[in-house]
Amino acid sequence: KTLFFNTTDESVLGGNILQKVKGGVCVSHEIMRYECGRYKNYQTSVIANGAEVTSVTNDSFPRQVDELRLAMLVGSDAVWHGYERLIHSLRHANLPKPVRLLLVGMDRPPSFHWPKDSQHAVEWMGRKSKKEVAEILMTCHAAVGTLALYKKSMTEASPLKVRECLLMGLPMIIGYHDTDVSADSRFEPYLFQVPN
Repeated sequence: KTLFFNTTDESVLGGNILQKVKGGVCVSHEIMRYECGRYKNYQTSVIANGAEVTSVTNDSFPRQVDELRLAMLVGSDAVWHGYERLIHSLRHANLPKPVRLLLVGMDRPPSFHWPKDSQHAVEWMGRKSKKEVAEILMTCHAAVGTLALYKKSMTEASPLKVRECLLMGLPMIIGYHDTDVSADSRFEPYLFQVPN
């Protein structure tokens, strides 16, 4: 259904289901507008995703000595992660210090090739436990959130991974409007928001 007819059971039944419920919660304003467009009387409110404090808290960032260490938590090969944008940028970047990109949650794709003479490095870390992820993040200077949400025709989200990284004290690079983080001026010093 998805491949040939561009439809799913949810897309067919969703509007009818919304007519039967008393109310709902959406994790972004963009999703709320979409759901209300399916059924205009849908009673909903926005509550952005939250996160637990991780088992390890980063109270002192690693000193930047030889390289800048970036972490990106991907979990799957979904198109909206946009790690290819970051890799493309690193391939062409000539910076005063090398960058090491740690892609956590995915194994290295067989088609991935990295130039041996590059000053930068990309490491595919594979799946990790929550504790292992926290330990990896402790070694990093910054983290990267979603960079290609536009591939889902979206501009707003509230990913758990961004909240978890911010709770650890890591500044973030994101490529979308975060429902509550982007709107809160207290986060401005810790966010670098790139355009879609």
